[in-house]
Amino acid sequence: EMPRIATLTFAGKSSSFGIYRAQKVWGNNRIGNFIFDDHVGRYTYITYKNFNSKFSFESTIMFPEVYLGGNHDTVDYGSKRRLFLAHRFDIPMGESMKLTVSENVMYLASYFFDFQYLNPATIYHNNINSSQFNAIAHVEYEYAPLPGLAIYAQLAIDQGTVPFFEKTKEDQAIGISLGSEYAFALSKGICDVNLEVLYATPALYRRDAPDFVITDSSQISGGYLSIPSFTYIGLKYGGDTLAVRLDGEYKSIDTKFYGSETLLLKGGFDLYQKYSPASFVGEFLSGEPELSSITEFGAEKSFVLWKTDCSAFANISLVYDNSELDCQVAIGLKASLSTRKK
Repeated sequence: EMPRIATLTFAGKSSSFGIYRAQKVWGNNRIGNFIFDDHVGRYTYITYKNFNSKFSFESTIMFPEVYLGGNHDTVDYGSKRRLFLAHRFDIPMGESMKLTVSENVMYLASYFFDFQYLNPATIYHNNINSSQFNAIAHVEYEYAPLPGLAIYAQLAIDQGTVPFFEKTKEDQAIGISLGSEYAFALSKGICDVNLEVLYATPALYRRDAPDFVITDSSQISGGYLSIPSFTYIGLKYGGDTLAVRLDGEYKSIDTKFYGSETLLLKGGFDLYQKYSPASFVGEFLSGEPELSSITEFGAEKSFVLWKTDCSAFANISLVYDNSELDCQVAIGLKASLSTRKK
């Protein structure tokens, strides 16, 4: 698919506007972020940003690719169109703390698009056509209490009550994560250690209103059938997930060693099952949860060959899922297209 990335940006001293077909990430999570995440190869979106020393504001409209179906396929949303509307405020709180708040909705344009929602100052929750919207609020928190130490957290609320997880007649649709990272000098390099914990309720992203399932622009083909590959707009594992991840990395001027371990406990509700309201009231994970693990480690060595920057790498991945073990090994050599100056 060409081009994989296409951008057009206009920027000034305190604002910018752009049209993008590219990756987009909100958050620092390595397991996955709840709103925009790098597991999606590219989103198509327009973004306006305004920024200064006290805060920054972003308004984004993302256009999920529509699947209209073939002769015998089930269409995605038919003649209707979805738009993902997102507002985001970054608020620095001193030199070591930052709070980020965003209001986001999946908007379903049934007959025509209401242009009032193009106004960056619109508060989406003021709308009266609630059946056309599915809102997901998002909060990020970052804090650096000591040199080299960072603590960060995310909270996504698709549908919830306060206090969270109390008994209600509706499903709680919530995602929450907590992570910490510590970097320190070791010998002639830098060592970095990261630990994350994440939980997402079974109903996150699903709801009976316009949901947060999108295509990732790739195709699954088999026989006479060719359909898009569907995924979640943010966290690639979706709801019904409890995950823990540990990362370690050592990097010097020309050498890097790294490794990670992810433990994933998934409930029985997956992407291709139909959601019905109040299906998971009081459930932490649905069905019979299954444990899987992803182990990855590797090394990379940089060097100069014939005045060209090169690197040799090796990577091993071990995936344990559904009582089966899969091993993938990659060994290769990379070289830049530009040559070094004499």
